[in-house]
Amino acid sequence: MDSAKNKKRAASSTSGTPAQTPNKSKKPRRVYSSAGKRAKLEYDHRRQRTRINIGPAFEEWKMLRKSLRMKTHPQLASFLLKRCFHAPLAENPDKELIPHGSAAHVALSRIVLNQRWLKDIEKLLTFRTTAELESFQNHILMYAGKRFAFSFGVYEARTLLAALDYNHHNHRPVHVNIKGQVSHKRVYNKKSQRYSVHTVKETKDYGYIPELQTRILEKRLSSAGGLPKRRSIQADDPRALGPLSGISPPPTAELVQTQQRRGQDLCDT
Repeated sequence: MDSAKNKKRAASSTSGTPAQTPNKSKKPRRVYSSAGKRAKLEYDHRRQRTRINIGPAFEEWKMLRKSLRMKTHPQLASFLLKRCFHAPLAENPDKELIPHGSAAHVALSRIVLNQRWLKDIEKLLTFRTTAELESFQNHILMYAGKRFAFSFGVYEARTLLAALDYNHHNHRPVHVNIKGQVSHKRVYNKKSQRYSVHTVKETKDYGYIPELQTRILEKRLSSAGGLPKRRSIQADDPRALGPLSGISPPPTAELVQTQQRRGQDLCDT
């Protein structure tokens, strides 16, 4: 018997075909009857669980779960239920729903299933840009520079003038040349060492200045008192210090004699 088994093994090895191993019996798939399905549903209902078959949309479901970084499917279902929770909707049979497969439905699906948009949606809900505020602050510096000291009344008046200028000229149309093309201007940035292009707008007209001058003149004529007298600044007034040093500058010729440049000793020798 042993010799016969050895002959069979030798024949299989010489023929080049691997020895066939017996197939392992697969675990039979459990098939529930109608009574078994009913019992399973009742069991899930008691545990407050449910099973939903979403069919071909399962790939999109997995994509959404991955983009939201949720580990389990119940977490995603709970998240969607909380997001979509609202008061009971009033029945309106005349309301038209978005047809399935229409252009609007496809566009909405692309937005909702966009991974990049879903990843940044939490930031978009709380993010507020400050570009317009920074632009207005830079516009104030045109009327009230940091290198100058102003009293409260003067600074307030200059800020109001900056606000009038900003609001009046903020939405100016773009400048169009003779050929009907939009004019552009290139700007060089020293830090990034690259050029950028900006759209040129129409020239400012300052149309509010005549009306402002008229109101100032009417206010002056109708006022009972006179203009305030100019007073000298006290020694302890912060405006006397100014943004620069209080030390008087030395003569330029003296600075030329005392200041040494880099490599000056080598040049002298």
